[in-house]
Amino acid sequence: ANPREGGRLLLYSTSAPSERAQLVGGGRQLCREVAGVCTGMRAATLCFDFCLLLANVSSVRRADRSVCFALAASLGSPDRLSATSPAVSELDALRTRVRELEGQLASRTAPAAPSLASSKGAARASPPVDYPTFATPKKGAARRISEGWWDPKIVGPALGSRPIGHIQTTFPTKNGCPRQGAVCEHARAKLQVEFGTNPQYSLQGLEEFSHVWLLFHFDDNGALHSPRSKVQPPRLRGESKGVFSTRAPHRPNPLGLTLARLDGVEGATLHLSALDLVDGTPILDVKPYIPAYDAPPPDQVRCPAWSLPNAAALLDVRVSEEAQRDLGGIEQAGVPPRLSRDWSEALQGLSEVLAQDPRSTYRKQKCADEEYPIYFDRLKAWCIFDSEEAGGAGVEIIALSVEDPPKSKRARE
Repeated sequence: ANPREGGRLLLYSTSAPSERAQLVGGGRQLCREVAGVCTGMRAATLCFDFCLLLANVSSVRRADRSVCFALAASLGSPDRLSATSPAVSELDALRTRVRELEGQLASRTAPAAPSLASSKGAARASPPVDYPTFATPKKGAARRISEGWWDPKIVGPALGSRPIGHIQTTFPTKNGCPRQGAVCEHARAKLQVEFGTNPQYSLQGLEEFSHVWLLFHFDDNGALHSPRSKVQPPRLRGESKGVFSTRAPHRPNPLGLTLARLDGVEGATLHLSALDLVDGTPILDVKPYIPAYDAPPPDQVRCPAWSLPNAAALLDVRVSEEAQRDLGGIEQAGVPPRLSRDWSEALQGLSEVLAQDPRSTYRKQKCADEEYPIYFDRLKAWCIFDSEEAGGAGVEIIALSVEDPPKSKRARE
């Protein structure tokens, strides 16, 4: 959105010695493209400093350093280049490259066709923005682009979609949110649509459908690492699969699609159930589920056994006497649930989640003997899973209380 600030950020990140080695492959092309965009935004001084820096990064290939130097030469003054001039034997090639780059920059900085009308009726020209491109691979060869290209800190804002609302669900934290919505029939949710001046008009006719598709953004993934080509689904206990053969949340573009049951439409609010979204998840779109088009014939469907639900793998959920007394005290106190119809339904929904064993692979292996806290609606439960030595076939709820979960950095009031 702001090439000048984007260029300044990239300039800062590549100036750190620990980051220079990361400037490879698509990263070099991105830097050249950003430099071109910065030039188009009349940030020639910044562009010059940026390209001059890249021309002196030792991890960049010699040919690419020459390109960066040539671009800087087309923007800067000769006295600033004296300390970093390349060998004399390269000057002829550089002059040719400078002419090519000048032509490219001229095409990028040319005024764009009017696209937006101002309040006075005059047309405003949008600055030209080029998306990063890659060299055409040899015939028959696939392009190889590092996973780092899909850095969450860059991809998330670059999606550019505005949510139509943030959903309210019975799963206030990622810990305990089911991996598939259909496994928790009593998980209720509300979506207040915020599209248009009369958002209720956008929902007219939707009440005729029983289920809807929700397109959403995995906004709580974090930005500590880039997505990987292979992931480890929890049910495979450490075995890896390609990310596109799973429904893992950490994806190149953090978008998700889930099916939810539509219980009703009230004005601009959708009442939903049987879904698997964390409270506060941004919803990008809602589409009706039409089985005639969305469900292929059963005889044409195939999927691996590991991806299917296994009734034998469901855990036996037990509620201790102490937890039952806790629930009775909660009901007598008259504190209402947030979304569930009553506390008995909340406990039933909690049991459905626990039966699927929501623990991560790490917690199963490293923290199997510890008490497991989990939230459902406003209900907090402490559980103990049976050990592997005992068969690992059950889980017991040992305590219940009404407690607001710790708020994440993106929680909405």
